[in-house]
Order: sequence, then C-alpha cells, then structure tokens
Amino acid sequence: MQIKRSANRASERVSIKTASKRTFVSLDFRQYRKYATGTFVMNLGTWMHRIAQDWLILELTGSGVALGIITGLQFAPAIFFSFYGGSLGDRYNKKKILAICSAVISLSGLTLAAIVFTENQKVWIVYTFALVVGIFSAIDMPIRHSLMSDLVGEQNVSNAVSLNSVNFNLARIIGPAIAGITVSVLGVPASLFASSLAYAFFAVLILSARNGSLHTTHEVAKDDVNFFATLKFIWADKAIVKAMFIVATLAYFGLNFQITTALVAVNIFGLGAAGYGLLSSTTAIGALFGGLISAHRNSSVPVVKLAATALLFGVWQLGAGASPTLVSYAAMLGLSGLFALLTTIAANSLIQHHTPYAIRGKILGIYTVVFSGSMAIGGPAVGLFADLFGPQETLMLGGVSVILVSIVVILISLDTHSRNKSKPYSVIDL
Repeated sequence: MQIKRSANRASERVSIKTASKRTFVSLDFRQYRKYATGTFVMNLGTWMHRIAQDWLILELTGSGVALGIITGLQFAPAIFFSFYGGSLGDRYNKKKILAICSAVISLSGLTLAAIVFTENQKVWIVYTFALVVGIFSAIDMPIRHSLMSDLVGEQNVSNAVSLNSVNFNLARIIGPAIAGITVSVLGVPASLFASSLAYAFFAVLILSARNGSLHTTHEVAKDDVNFFATLKFIWADKAIVKAMFIVATLAYFGLNFQITTALVAVNIFGLGAAGYGLLSSTTAIGALFGGLISAHRNSSVPVVKLAATALLFGVWQLGAGASPTLVSYAAMLGLSGLFALLTTIAANSLIQHHTPYAIRGKILGIYTVVFSGSMAIGGPAVGLFADLFGPQETLMLGGVSVILVSIVVILISLDTHSRNKSKPYSVIDL
C-alpha cells in the first residue's frame, strides 16, 4: 500500500513537472529569455507612464472626454503606421527597429517629465507626447508579434504569444500599483522618469541580443506584396476575418478599461491615485491567469471557441457595470481581464497560424491597425458615453455589444461548418 502511494506521488510530481515545462516551453530558448527580461522591465515602464499620464490629465481637466482623447492619441497612429512597421519587420533587422522605437519613447518620457517637473505642463503638451509614443508604439507592435517565431520556432508561437501576455500583465499588476504610489509620494515626474529608464534598458538589452532566426533564408518577404494584396489574402481566409471582427469589437467597446476605471475610481468610489493604481491592477491579475491558461494550451483555437471566449468576456464586463460595491467591481474586472486575454491571445495565435512567415509582419500590421485603431476610435466614444451616462452604464453597454457580436459570429460559423466543413488554409496567389 505504501509503495502504491509513493508511486502515485511520484507520478503526480512527474505530471506537474511535465505540465510546467509545457506551459513555459518558450523559456527553453535563450534569446526568448533575454527578450522576455527586457520586455518585462519595459512593460513596467509602460504602465508607470500610462498611469502618470492619465492622472496628469485628470488633474489638468477632470474630464472623461480628455481621458478618451489621450487614449485615442496613443492608439490612433496604429491606423497609419502599423502596416508600415510590419513591412519594416518583414524586410529588416527586427531587433534594431525595436531598439530605435524604444529609445525614442524613452526620450519622449524624459522630456515630458522635465516639463512637468518645471510646472510648464499644458493639456496640448501632454497630448503631443502621447501622440509621439503612439506613433513609435504602432511601428514596433507588429514587429514584436512577428518576432516570436524567430525566437522559438513555428510550433511554439502560441506559447510565446501567451507568455508574452503573461509578461505584460505581470507588469500590469505591479506597474500601476508602483506608479500610483510613486505619483502620490514623489509626483508625476518621478513616475515618468522611471518609465524612461525602463525603455532605455530594453533598447540596450535588445541590441545586445544575438541576431538570428529559426527560419530559413528563403522565407523572406515579397517586396511586391502591398497593402491591398495583403487585404486580399486576409479576405480569402474567413477565419482571420472573423477573428479580426471579434477583436475590433472587443477593443472598441471592452478594452478601454483605463478610462472607465479612472472615472469609477474617482467619481463612484472616491479613490485617490494610489487606489486608482491598485484598482487598475485587478484587471491584470485576471489577465495574468488567462495568459498562463493559454500558454499551457499552446495551440490555436477555432473561431467558434474564440467567439465563445469573447462572449464570456462580455458577460463579466456587464457584471462590472452592474456591481454595487468596490469589491464586486474589482472581482468583475479581474474576470473581464482573464477572458479579454484569452480572447486576444487566441485571435493573435489563430492569425499567425493562418499566415505564411514571409508576409506575417504585414498581416500583423493590419491586425494592429484593427486592434489599436478600434481602441483609438472607441476611447473618445467611451469617454463621451461615460460623461453623458456614467462609467458603469458605459461598461454595461460595452458588455452587451460584445455579447451580441460574439453570438452572431458563432451562429455564422456553425452554419458555415454545417454546409461546408472547414478546409486547411492555403496561401493564395499574391
């Protein structure tokens, strides 16, 4: 009997070890570990910058519309620059481009910190620097996504994307809390300065990483694949179209958490900067678990499951809008974050698995246009709705919208499957 129990415990230890290895398989690659370290520090800086910037705008205006505008300025450049960034990533050294973008963002944050420190801040100045950050973030975002297969190989893309999201959301848990405390104790300039150091660290680290790719030399971008040819490829694969439609809806109605959370924190629950930062972290806690679940799965999911996951996000966002207490609101935010991450990772992985390497940067550039462009357009709209109807009512509207779109995609997909079984994708003649 004792021998049997010992054997069971040994089997359980092996099972746990195997599951852990599968969840973190991308960390077996040295270059990915180096990239992940630099990205974590940079992500801390991203959230410290964002919280400090949003709090600065609240101090200057107290307006939900102003918060929406600054969100739009950060994400609107994706509409115009992400395809260009993806094209650069397909043709040139990805790591050098990432380092240049990070260096510019670092210098931008440092300059804004100096302006605020000398008490010369104006709303238009904050808007201008938000736009600069938005432009260079738009260029580097599709390059970051397409870099994953270079670092870990095609078979581990889903795992790398998931762990990248875990990395981002771990920083999202810590960053807003640190930023809130820093702003409360040392002021906005200190948080902006720390953010600049984080971006500079990433720029240096990514440049020091060994250049190389797990892809063969013949897998290079076709220079004649322009924007319209890329759109033609996307339109030919209805799974990519549906994934982008879901992501657009989610980004427009559901992912502008920083606007509604700031207004709920200040206007509904009477919290200060530190309380706002901590409340912002609850979404990231849920998202962190969502990333770990996706990393363990390490596979692309079909469109129906993607839409079902988005539907559940809508349910929890609806619950956040209806929450009467701070505790229940925080809990709903956490669940919303979990399903938001499961949805976006699933969409990203599906698109990468349906896309040939040679034009992946361009496809992900358009994906970034859809994702960030929807957030940019949705930001001012969410801010306006929040000012007119209230931040919690705006959350409920967003939840219902995501639920309805998800149901439509599920019904269309099931009807299509019943009439014609899905076929593996094939690269159309570009």
